[in-house]
Formats: sequence, structure tokens, C-alpha cells
Amino acid sequence: MTRKAQEPDNRIDPLFNEAFIRIFGRDSSRETTKGLLNSIFERVGIDPLEEIDEISAEHTSVEGSIDCKSPRFDVRLLSANRAIDLEAQCYPEDIENRSLFYASQLMVANTRRGLKSYKDIPQVVVVTLLGDEALFPDSDDFVAVSGMRWSPDGQSRDPMTSRMLFVVVELDKVRKRYTELTEEVLGDELLSWAYLLVRGYRSKEDVSEIVSSHHSIEQFAELYGYAVGDPEVVKAYDAYQSAELEYQSRKDYLERKEREAVERGIQQDMTKGS
Repeated sequence: MTRKAQEPDNRIDPLFNEAFIRIFGRDSSRETTKGLLNSIFERVGIDPLEEIDEISAEHTSVEGSIDCKSPRFDVRLLSANRAIDLEAQCYPEDIENRSLFYASQLMVANTRRGLKSYKDIPQVVVVTLLGDEALFPDSDDFVAVSGMRWSPDGQSRDPMTSRMLFVVVELDKVRKRYTELTEEVLGDELLSWAYLLVRGYRSKEDVSEIVSSHHSIEQFAELYGYAVGDPEVVKAYDAYQSAELEYQSRKDYLERKEREAVERGIQQDMTKGS
């Protein structure tokens, strides 16, 4: 599993779990969350959300488990005949199978009893904001959508159904391409969202410029302010940073000892051969 050392910063990463669910997973978050999702949906051709009927953070009231762990959705939304899982993920490990498991659980949990047709099953969309290395490094796009496909001959075909969709927003591509706020970023609502999530939250000036260009993002700044002002969120983030630093220090130590062992082995072989 790939992990990154925490970048020095005196503000809280909005993808950090406690902050993320505080910003996007409450009743007061509905317009902000809908704005983010609709900017993503527009990019990949998914019908936009009209209204959010129900929203909850860290929802676990579905059956099924893996290794005795029940699926816990970062932010679960219900809208008409749709169920959406919005996830903030730092690590891409087995994201494909994990997303499939979460989507299947959502579909079962939100399918009405006595359904007369399979065409009436709810649409399920799993949206992952991926903060670590890109899943699709060979693609220039930072947003990708996948559906359930029939391909008996191994050839790529259009999705046979849109009832289960998987969207990945690869934020690391945005982080690497845009080291500062540009007109290109400001001219694209989804790109502005992505930039804000990986860089802009550190600068009040960047946030102000983005909000001035896209009023749909305005409430994010307010909700982020509430999150970073919550003592419990701050406490959890401090503990997370300490754990990351300890992990990185231990990892660096083990890598150094391994290099030294290899170098000693090379020197011994050279000595024997001389």
C-alpha cells in the first residue's frame, strides 16, 4: 500500500475523514454536496441531481461484511430512485472490488420490496475522490466513469445498463498539474472544485477567487470553516498527523537499514573476489 508523508501545513485537509463528513455529510451540506456531485456528473454524462432526499455520514445500516467489517459509506445520499456513495480515499488499494461491494450493498438496501421489473431497481453511483496516485496514469483526464458491461468476445462495448456506475476523480493529477491558481482552473467549475480540495483550502485568497467565479462553491468555505473550528476534528487531525510522521520515520529507518545491508553484501562479495 502506497502512503505519502504528510505535507507540512497548518490547515486541515478537507479529504481527512472527520473534516470530509463534517463538510459534505450533514443536512446543512445538501447544496454544497449537490454542487460538487453535479459538476462531476456533468463531466461524465450522468443525469444531475435535482434534490437530495436524504443525506448521512458514515452510514452503516446495510447487511454484509468483509473480514467482519460492515461497509461504511463516507457520505450516502438518496435522491428519487438513486443511491449515491461519495467517498474520500487516500489510498487506491483494491478500490475496484471495494467500490463494487459498496455499490451492490446500496442497491440491495434501496430496492423496494415487491418490485415488478428489474428496470425499476435504483441507480447506484459510487463517486470516489482519490487523493493518492492515479488509477489511470496513462489518461490525461482526471475524471473517469465505468459501468457494468457485457463483453463476451473481449471487445469493449457501450454499457448495457447505467444502473451501477463508478466514478473516480483523480485529484493527484490536478495537484501535479496546477501548482497555483490559474485562469484555466477558474474557468472550469469541476477543476476549481478539484483544485480547492487539494490546494486552494490553504489560501484564503484562492478560495475567494474560486467562490467569485463559481458561487455554487460558496458554502464550501463556510462549512470548511466550521470543520476546522471543531475541537474534535482538530484533535483527530493532530493524532493523524502524528501517526503519519511516526509511520514515515519508521519506514525511512527500515529502508535505510535495508540499503546498508545490501551495500555490506556488495562490499563482502568484492572483498572475496579480490
